[in-house]
Amino acid sequence: MDRKNSEKEGVYNKIKNMLKRAGYKGEYAVFWYIAFQIAIPMILSIMTAIYRDISIAIAVFLILSINVFYLVYKKGKKIAKQLEQSVYRIYKYLHNQVSAGVKVTDAIRSVYEVVDNKELKEILIRFTARYELTLDIDESLEDFCSYFNTLESETLAVAIKQGVDTGDNQNILMRQEEVMFSKYLNYIQMETENTKNKAAWSMIFFMIIIIIMIAVPMAKDMEEALKLIFVN
Repeated sequence: MDRKNSEKEGVYNKIKNMLKRAGYKGEYAVFWYIAFQIAIPMILSIMTAIYRDISIAIAVFLILSINVFYLVYKKGKKIAKQLEQSVYRIYKYLHNQVSAGVKVTDAIRSVYEVVDNKELKEILIRFTARYELTLDIDESLEDFCSYFNTLESETLAVAIKQGVDTGDNQNILMRQEEVMFSKYLNYIQMETENTKNKAAWSMIFFMIIIIIMIAVPMAKDMEEALKLIFVN
């Protein structure tokens, strides 16, 4: 394969993996993504250039194209965030199972039960199903990590692989459970602070609106009163 084809294949795979992390795994996912991000904005921008103005046409293309990319990217980040928030439960479950004498290979078959998020649960079910069918932990974990591309997924993969390969990953599961639970508490605290800040800004914005609603009529009344005084 020549260099040009290799580069094209690389771009295709990058788009495919980005869509996969956002939950779009259909056969034509890349085609539809390119259509919505490039083809449709291009057509609309050409029409805008013909009937309106070239600068507006460029703005239309950029806004639509960037918006499509952002929506896909944001959804991928949301799914990765779900793993970050739930991974301590996975470590805790696996640690409890291994401590009770259950093999790691048996424990991972039901690990999806400890998460609440639908998309994350489906990814874990797909991982366990793939492993049961192939008995290839490396391939199964590689596919699992491809949905997230984060440090949390890589670390979880290392812990699971160590348990499958050696049968002894109790210590790493315990350490990671403590670390990730601490991160989860920090996340909850940060979310609480963000909620408070949003509520405060919402209150300020609401008060500004009320002040404007009161001040504008008062200013008009004063203006009318001044006019009457100077006229008289």
